[in-house]
Amino acid sequence: GFDCFFFHDVDLVAENDENIYECLEIPRHYSGYIDIFNYTLLYDTIFGGITAFSAEAFEKINGYSNEYWGWGGEDDDLERRTMDGAKYNLTRPAPEKSHYKMIKHDHEASNQVNPYRKKLLKAWKKHADFDGLNNLNYELIERNNDVFFKNITVDLKYSERIPLEQLLDEDEPILTDQESQDLDNYYLIMRSIIIFINLILIFYLIKNMKFFKKFHMKNKKKSELNGPSGEARRISLTRNIC
Repeated sequence: GFDCFFFHDVDLVAENDENIYECLEIPRHYSGYIDIFNYTLLYDTIFGGITAFSAEAFEKINGYSNEYWGWGGEDDDLERRTMDGAKYNLTRPAPEKSHYKMIKHDHEASNQVNPYRKKLLKAWKKHADFDGLNNLNYELIERNNDVFFKNITVDLKYSERIPLEQLLDEDEPILTDQESQDLDNYYLIMRSIIIFINLILIFYLIKNMKFFKKFHMKNKKKSELNGPSGEARRISLTRNIC
């Protein structure tokens, strides 16, 4: 069998022949520094492109999830399983030796964005133990042994995938990421409208409080001038004058 596994995007080419491909005891991410990203990490925990696992390490994390059909999410899920689940440290080769060139190509029309990738990633811990190597279902189509490589072609059983409700968190509605985003935007708009209405009401109350306060002060001064009884006050003034 094989004891070292490299998962390698076909559009990435190493620029330095000192970038040795080998499997260590702990998993390693190779493609952190790519030309189209100015050889800088897109984010600290990026784990896609090229990763290397020993057989033992790959079995420990239960491999990749089998449920990221379409583009996106599977590499971040793998990072969660590797770092958060199995508690491996994230390692990479020295940046100056691990530069890669990305070959330009058109996006595959059949490889559309996975509409549930964010929800699946959020719930990675729930399905990591039963979604991976231990439930991989496929049919072997062809095996070719060459001098320098072995090519194994399989048919993955898409029809036998795990239902979404078993993969997502219990309180997570079965909505696509776009539907969830639209719903969040709706709630955001509604909250903004409510806040705006509240601000108008507060402004109205403050304005009326100032009016009532001014009206009250005016009546108070008038009351002090007239006394408790306007007639008694006039009599008192008349007597003083006389």
